[in-house]
Amino acid sequence: MSDMERFMRKVERPANDDDCWIWRGARTHAGYGRCMVIGKPNATTAHRVSFELFRGPIPYGHFVLHRCDNPSCVNPAHLFTGDHAANMLDMVEKGRSHSPRLKGERHGRARLTEAQVIEIRAVGARYGWREKRLARHFGIPSTLAWSALHNWQHVIPGAPAAD
Repeated sequence: MSDMERFMRKVERPANDDDCWIWRGARTHAGYGRCMVIGKPNATTAHRVSFELFRGPIPYGHFVLHRCDNPSCVNPAHLFTGDHAANMLDMVEKGRSHSPRLKGERHGRARLTEAQVIEIRAVGARYGWREKRLARHFGIPSTLAWSALHNWQHVIPGAPAAD
């Protein structure tokens, strides 16, 4: 039996091909179908298999996303590919993120203030210091100094602090 035949045996395909094709095999805790493919050692998600069977190879580093936002859907007409950024944007636009997109001080795990980030950047720029030297100077881990330099893009010196 071919991969296509094995795959379609576990798909509930409605009369109208515009509707979702529902995967009736094994599923992940999030509702995505799981299946094995001949010649591959590990199970993969059913929507990725559907995309490959009906549309062709998935570009390297891409995810297969659902237009319908139904994790158990394997209708190839509902599937498209996108990189990590596209996948995250799709999640936020469809309201599936578990928390609001909080930045800087408003993020629950923030360990710096915007004023500290501005000061770290200013000292780094003034003396040409990199993360390790800044970390020693400010008494913080080097990963935190790196974060101040690279992860706080919304912080602009001289701008009012975010509400």
